[in-house]
Amino acid sequence: MRTTNDKTLLRERVIDAGQELFHKNGIRAVTMDDVAHKLHISKRTLYQLFDTKESLLIACQQKAMAEHQQQIRNIMAETDNVIEIILCDLQLNMKEIQKFSKEFLNDIPLYDKLRENIRQHRKENKANALEFIQRGISQGLFRPEINAEMVYEVGVGITDLLVEKGYYNTVSPFEMLSSSTIAYLRGISTEKGIELLNNFVSKYKTTE
Repeated sequence: MRTTNDKTLLRERVIDAGQELFHKNGIRAVTMDDVAHKLHISKRTLYQLFDTKESLLIACQQKAMAEHQQQIRNIMAETDNVIEIILCDLQLNMKEIQKFSKEFLNDIPLYDKLRENIRQHRKENKANALEFIQRGISQGLFRPEINAEMVYEVGVGITDLLVEKGYYNTVSPFEMLSSSTIAYLRGISTEKGIELLNNFVSKYKTTE
């Protein structure tokens, strides 16, 4: 008989296996049989932990979001410079995108629950995002006349458009971000902020 700790550890293993399979093969192509086979466990054991593939998918998403949030907290513990934090976040995003197959990226818009979770996550973190933008203004990195609310909403819109149009599949992560997010940041940044952005682009080009 499994203890609570055993079940927790197995649940984490299932989530890790699910993430790997979803990212590699796409969401639609992966079955619960595939997950059970990968872990050498019975389907009965798997269904005791996750009753549907969607529930496993949501758990995978929640873990990824929690890990990303922790990475951001780690970055913020090292620097309070708003643009440096954003650029570190962009680097994390580019590394993550490179792990995803085209099939996975194509499947994301098909799952309403995934998108709803993202919307809810944004809603919960919007106040922090607006405060973050104001901090960028105070640091002399963002132009003082910008409207933080509009800057936030346009930034979210850019991210959604990239997914909706499938640009993740047609251009490199760096080309995608330099033509969208980084270009947008240049438009709202002061000369001081633009210098940091340009340094990031130059450095990334040499290591790409």
